[in-house]
Amino acid sequence: MNHALFAAVAIPFTCSVALADTPDPAPAETLFRQGRASADAGDYPRACAAFAESLRLEPAPGTLLNLGDCEEHIGRLASAWGHFLRLASILPATDERLEIARERAGALAPRVPWITVVLPPDAPHDARVFRDDAEIAGAGLAVPWPVDPGWHSVLVVAPGHE
Repeated sequence: MNHALFAAVAIPFTCSVALADTPDPAPAETLFRQGRASADAGDYPRACAAFAESLRLEPAPGTLLNLGDCEEHIGRLASAWGHFLRLASILPATDERLEIARERAGALAPRVPWITVVLPPDAPHDARVFRDDAEIAGAGLAVPWPVDPGWHSVLVVAPGHE
């Protein structure tokens, strides 16, 4: 008899946990619609913020496509290029957006600025390099990185050195 009671209690508990782990698509959809409305009104900074948050809450190819378009409109060329490349890598061959993503990425590629950070040979072996507050690991040095147009900071830190 105790076994039957345990099973009856365990099943509802398991279902409620599963439902709690299922993301609610409503906030992502609301943000997506806000993004579309802002983009249609020409307010691309607001649209990009809405699309980015919608994508974070619920990754979806349509949101990624819209975010790429939005980023291109505000001049974030490397970001837009990356979104279109990512979209092209996840869409099935039968999706009509695949060709759009490839074309948009191809059109942006020659316009994307690149930065390469190279340390001199006599740099301290324990030097750490940061680009825009993100550390560039050893393998990332001397490798071209796409960047959005604008100012960027490069900081080299080595213990015992100015």
